[in-house]
Amino acid sequence: GLGSAKHGVGHWLAQRFSAIALLILIVWFVFLILKVAVNSEYTIINVLSSPVHAILFIALIGTVLYHGTLGIQVVMEDYISCNFTKNAGVFFTRAFSVLTFIAFLVAVINFHVNHYVILHDNNYQYNKKQIIEKIEKEKT
Repeated sequence: GLGSAKHGVGHWLAQRFSAIALLILIVWFVFLILKVAVNSEYTIINVLSSPVHAILFIALIGTVLYHGTLGIQVVMEDYISCNFTKNAGVFFTRAFSVLTFIAFLVAVINFHVNHYVILHDNNYQYNKKQIIEKIEKEKT
């Protein structure tokens, strides 16, 4: 059955599915980092400029925040007896996760907009040296 509380199956399933998604996304992320570390032609800027990698990176961060929020919620519901404190804790945990995800999403979009300008201004190619020179010139 549903246990003594008569609910919670959806929460349990969400934790399991987000854990499976995390396993897949973390394997992708480890391979991505190894690709950057081993191959000198790749930089993290070049790799993350790919829309596919950017979407997967957003999915990774979103899944980490979602899975963490679910876990913290379970701990709060199980170990905090005062309903007001419990509900406030759950609310602020969710709010923190949503705001963090929005900030990360804005950062990724900003990265792509600025990276596109750097790479396509004056016909720049995906070249680390040229990107660094362009950024250094803008600083002065």
